[in-house]
Amino acid sequence: MSRDQYEAGHGKDPFFLQLSTLQGVLEAAPTMAKAFVFAELERTDSDMEYAVRTHLIPLAELCRKQGTAKIYLRTKNVFWNANCYEDLWRDTLLSGRYRDVFVPSMEETNCRTQEISLSGRTGLWMAGLFDHVSARAVTDNATFSRFWETSPQQIQSHHLRHLALNAALGADIFLVNNYQGDPLGYLPFIDMVEKGAIFIPRRGDLLSVSGLCLGMKSPMLYFLEHGSNGHDMNGFEPGRGPAVFDRLDCYWAGSPAAEHDFSRYAMGTERRMLNFLPPNPYGLIASVPAETPIGPDLPFQAMIVTDGEVFYDDSGRPVPAPEYMPIAQRKLLEAAEDMPLLVRGGAAWAAARVDPAHIRVTLIDPGYISPADRAAQIVLQRIKGLGCRDILSGEEIRLKDGVAHLTVPAGALRIVDIEHE
Repeated sequence: MSRDQYEAGHGKDPFFLQLSTLQGVLEAAPTMAKAFVFAELERTDSDMEYAVRTHLIPLAELCRKQGTAKIYLRTKNVFWNANCYEDLWRDTLLSGRYRDVFVPSMEETNCRTQEISLSGRTGLWMAGLFDHVSARAVTDNATFSRFWETSPQQIQSHHLRHLALNAALGADIFLVNNYQGDPLGYLPFIDMVEKGAIFIPRRGDLLSVSGLCLGMKSPMLYFLEHGSNGHDMNGFEPGRGPAVFDRLDCYWAGSPAAEHDFSRYAMGTERRMLNFLPPNPYGLIASVPAETPIGPDLPFQAMIVTDGEVFYDDSGRPVPAPEYMPIAQRKLLEAAEDMPLLVRGGAAWAAARVDPAHIRVTLIDPGYISPADRAAQIVLQRIKGLGCRDILSGEEIRLKDGVAHLTVPAGALRIVDIEHE
């Protein structure tokens, strides 16, 4: 607990203080009590229903009435793609009633699904269901399996790049709980945000999200259970059929992503480990409720529907993941061709409009714990480029036939502005 933050949860007990005590805190310090953080609240049983009804929702009402505090749901695994579509959380979070109070965040330690969660959080924000979205850096983020504890790095490069990508995709609140290395190592990120080099876009300014979204139906039990399995090594089911999002359990940690896995071909995931910085070769594919309106003047113009295990065709017929893959790939390509630009080559990226004549592109080394120089190409598609400039170094980058070639240094990022007609 800090002077402006109160934290509870880790899945079992959100009742860290009585509601009357929290009300007293808000009344006594309406501008200083900033955050109520609830970690790993994923369950949907009767106990959690009681906690939500008697504690979480009344606290949201108090936050709105008394001050500026937000409630950060620092959930885990595939919560923002699966659990939040269960009745309890859907009614609480996806109605939009408390969009100004609840903030999606993540606890992604011992986790293998970061790229999927990023799709979920970004999609719910783009759909207008939340006013803010949060990113988090914690020492334990680099552990993708409790059999392989890879968290004791003394530098913050992987955290800085993770925070930078989330900020460039719209996150405007950052939770940092890091107890190793020099805390001043975060200053480059803070400075770049404060000076506007890392540009935090509004929804309408974000240009690196595809017009094709992933519409999430109520999740299948398979997706809920396997997407949240961080400890049970005995849950492997030989002969289990392929799933849209596959090999999510702890016993798959570090394994190659299956060929039919949507996150492999749509998000650029190679292995089930540390996918904080996905390349997103077709742009970020946002996950939204399946009932989200789509159309020419809306954030999304087309939708692929899934429950996490199978896809559904236009008639509502369930289609196995391998069978639907070529259809999904065609739709991904068609939507990508309508984007103003794409980044090729393997860098993680985001793009946003900063003014009528400039688009800012943030390119990041995606090697979370395996940094390396990355060759990247910015490919202009629906705009005619006039110039390309690295705003950190001042270097002018040549545009030839609408393509800018550049290298992202190991463990770092580059930020370039594209000037266009």
